[in-house]
Amino acid sequence: GNWSGNAVPGFTTNVTIPATGITNYPTLTAAGDCNNLTIQSTATDDGSLMGQSYLTVNGTTTIERYTTAGKWHGISGPLDNDDFNSLYFNNSPDVWGMSYNEGDNTYTYADDLSTDLGDAKGWMVWIDGSTAKTFSFTGDLRTGNVGPISLTNTGPDATHGFNFVGNPYPSAIDWEAGGWTKTNVDAGIWVWNPEAVGGANWAT
Repeated sequence: GNWSGNAVPGFTTNVTIPATGITNYPTLTAAGDCNNLTIQSTATDDGSLMGQSYLTVNGTTTIERYTTAGKWHGISGPLDNDDFNSLYFNNSPDVWGMSYNEGDNTYTYADDLSTDLGDAKGWMVWIDGSTAKTFSFTGDLRTGNVGPISLTNTGPDATHGFNFVGNPYPSAIDWEAGGWTKTNVDAGIWVWNPEAVGGANWAT
């Protein structure tokens, strides 16, 4: 009853999951399919799809990510085989992306549009100017688990051991849920907040 048109989509239906304004977001527990799939994103919210491994998309999958300009944002590729072309606006405006290096607590800029965003890899992204933009990731839904993810701690002091990991799915994840295998990983996590004032951008 949550679907517009009062019908569950079939393999020829184009499905859009809006960021706001619906009572329930789709949760699949058995096989389903559609033609094209779009999950929208706005300044206030993001659409979500749970149980994506049950879904067959016969057409194109597009995942949006709304991003404000003039601030660093932490992102991750939500689809399989994403690359930096998903973050490119033909230099209008310019976009910068960089990955984190645990060994020396620095960042490295990406300089090739074919750079793979990776599975659960975290990236910092900056959009030039003052106008917000919406990234559109297109590709294939990831199915099943992602990983194992290689994490490092080169030690010996407290500035080492931080790894920048991203959410590889177009949905929320629960860090404290069962099913995670965390070998030599602390329970605490830090999340980048681009809206923080006073420079305290990492919320724990």
